[in-house]
Formats: sequence, structure tokens, C-alpha cells
Amino acid sequence: MIRAAFADECARLGEVLTTLDDADLARPTDCPPWNLAELLAP
Repeated sequence: MIRAAFADECARLGEVLTTLDDADLARPTDCPPWNLAELLAP
């Protein structure tokens, strides 16, 4: 059950991330000095 829920969350996050544009990814975060793109990058 937990694995299925985690897989669903990962899929949903992927869907949301594909809607972000460059301006969204450049937004500052609560973890300065990183922006959203830098926090999402591996």
C-alpha cells in the first residue's frame, strides 16, 4: 500500500513539474541561495 501511494505521488509530482516554465524554476526558495531548479536537480 505504501509503495503504491509513493508511486502515485511520484507520478503526480512529475506531472506538476512538467508544467513549470523557466520563470517558475527561477523562483527563490526558503533555502537560499538555491532556486527551485537547483533544488530539483540531482
